[in-house]
Parts: sequence; C-alpha cells; structure tokens
Amino acid sequence: MEFSHFPLLSKNLKGFIWNLAYLSGLLFLLQKVKTRPEYKGIIFFYHRIHPDPVWDFLNLSISPSLFQRQMMLIKRKSPVVPLEEFLVSRQNSHRTPQAVITFDDGYRDVVDYAWPILRTLNITPTMFVCNDPLIRGVPLLWDRLTQAVMDHTGNEVFFRDLSGANQTFSLYTDSDKKYSVARLNQILFGYGREALHKTLAEIFPLLQEKIFPQGKGLYLDQEQARICLQEGIEIGAHTVSHPCLPKLPKEEWEKEIRGSKIELESVLGREVPFFAYPAGEFSAEVRDYVQQSGYRAALATGKRPVLSDDQDPFTVPRICPAGVISKGKFYALVSGVKPEWFSL
Repeated sequence: MEFSHFPLLSKNLKGFIWNLAYLSGLLFLLQKVKTRPEYKGIIFFYHRIHPDPVWDFLNLSISPSLFQRQMMLIKRKSPVVPLEEFLVSRQNSHRTPQAVITFDDGYRDVVDYAWPILRTLNITPTMFVCNDPLIRGVPLLWDRLTQAVMDHTGNEVFFRDLSGANQTFSLYTDSDKKYSVARLNQILFGYGREALHKTLAEIFPLLQEKIFPQGKGLYLDQEQARICLQEGIEIGAHTVSHPCLPKLPKEEWEKEIRGSKIELESVLGREVPFFAYPAGEFSAEVRDYVQQSGYRAALATGKRPVLSDDQDPFTVPRICPAGVISKGKFYALVSGVKPEWFSL
C-alpha cells in the first residue's frame, strides 16, 4: 500500500488508513516483510511539549497527551536508551533496534510537561540547547520574529534581502502573520550575526531584544539546566544562536560550534560531548569542523532511522514525529517500516 501514490488523500484520511492497517493486524505482517533488514534503531527529536503554546507560529509544539501516547508506544515496541548508550551500541554492533528521545532548542516546557512523562516511563532524553537563550535570555530568531510581528502596529512590513530584492509581507490576519514569520525565518536563517541584527532593525525599527525573566521565560536558564543534569537529563550543544551553518560565514563557525561547547561546559561544569545541527543542516566542511571542535558525535535530521552499524557518528539521522497523530502511522515508523512508504 504505497500511500505516496495517493497525493490527493487528506491527512486525516491517510491517518484513518494507517489506523485501520494497525487495528486489522496488517501492520504487524507488514513490518515482518517490509522492515529494512539493516534497521538498527531510531532517534526522535521534538521541540516543544505544551497543552496551549502561545504564538507557536512554526508549529513546533505537540500536546502532552499526544506525546505520552507516542512514548508509551515506543516503550512497547523497542528499548528506549540514552543517546550515549545508543551510539556505543552501534559501535559494538548491537543487534536489537533501540530508540532515543531528543529535544532541540532548550524550551522550558520540555521540563515542565515532557520530563514528568519520561521520568515515569524511565526514559532518559537529551536536550540540545542554544547558548543565547540559555545563558543570556535572548530568544531565537523565530521567537523574536513572532514577538516583533505581534507587537507591530502596521498591516505590512517591507524587507530588502541581501541580493537587493524588495519583499512585502502582509500582517492583516493571523494567517498572514504566521506565514510572514515562517517565511522571514526561512530567509534570515542563513544570515551572519551582524547582517541579521542590521536586517531585523530595518524590518522592525522598534524591535528590542526580548529578555525573558529568569525561570519564567520560554527557555531553560542556567540553574534549570544544571538541575536537569542532576536529574539525569543529558544536555548537548545546538550552537549559540541557531544559524544555518552551511550558509553562515566561516569566520563565525568558531563562535557557534566550538565556542558553544566551551561556554556550555563552563556554565554546566560538565563535558558536552554531542552536537545537533540547527534544522539538521550541514555540509562536509561543517561536519569536519564539528569533529575538530572536540565533539564525539553530531545529529542531523534526514527523516529516516539509523540503518547501519558503521553510521558516520557526525551525520546521525533523526526523525521529528510531531505531526504524526495517527497511532498506526507512528507504529509503522517505530517498527522500522520503510519511511518512503509514507510521507511525514
């Protein structure tokens, strides 16, 4: 049943078909004949877990109830292990497929809503945090854009990109605002620090850096991060400000990659051995620089499971199941059924 052959099917109908396949037992047979024989396990990544996220214009959140259902299904299907154990197991040719849970960006609601669920299920996650929000209270780009759009008094904003092209973004409706934040974030993602600061000031002249009160903001602060470590949560680096590394000027790699590790280790008082590429974006040069910076492994995205014992430890793939609300579809994903059989 190749669902990609049915592009006109709605998301809800596809979800119904997957659930029907699950309830009928078809998926149990399917996993035996269509699971990749080289399937070694799967690393999931999430961003925010919140029952009512405020201004989540990029759809980074899922509800605690959905997250709990996904975690319980993972636990029934395969061992869920810490990231370091998973990577060591791959090196030792561990043959039982395993799962890992990770979170990107360092949002506080992960600790508020996801950690109680994971602790109950005896699952140890890894949080990949960015230094700017954690240490300086400076929001990441899309949160700054969201705040700027919500505070903006006009119905449009004007923008000249680095090529000199002029663009206009409508802010008439909530839908317009959501699109504008997503599109501006996509465009500005690869800007260097100075170019980004200058451009934001041009688009939103009244925008000021929003500094969230310690312990009351969107993100973890330093003390909360240290408590996470004490409670068993692993913490990895996710750059200082979450730029698109392949597009970033190379002179800024030192601060964003090596500097992120050094600063985090100083703040946390512990080694930070793992790195996650922002949005999963990397190049061969970026990959090599991450390795040279002293990390032991780096995680990307790729929408696929880990399929080889000799997987390059600096390009480890992950899958974001935040939009997978169908139990049947999620079961297929956890079971290692070929991901090309369905579109995430």
